[in-house]
Amino acid sequence: MPNPYRDQPEVRAAGAAAYERHCANCHGEGAQRPVAEGPDLRRLNGFCQRLVDSALKARCLKDVDAYFLESVLDGKRRAGMVHMPPWRGVLPQETIWAIRSFVEAR
Repeated sequence: MPNPYRDQPEVRAAGAAAYERHCANCHGEGAQRPVAEGPDLRRLNGFCQRLVDSALKARCLKDVDAYFLESVLDGKRRAGMVHMPPWRGVLPQETIWAIRSFVEAR
């Protein structure tokens, strides 16, 4: 499912507050600067934004949305080490989408 809050500016304030509370420590304050601990989330849509075909672009964004949601819910592990904790059961899906909307607008 694609982000149901995409292009809804009224959701971004809630997303910004949730981002600062839960994500900024590893991904940078205000999603303005990357930090060593986590990747720059503003770059997730980079490839999709270069696409000209609107249907292909929408499909690309849907794929990135799925990746984002799965990454947040299940966290990231590599070589047995937790690189990002899972947020399943901690953040409701609506909050995760609001965070995604905030980051996309940066």
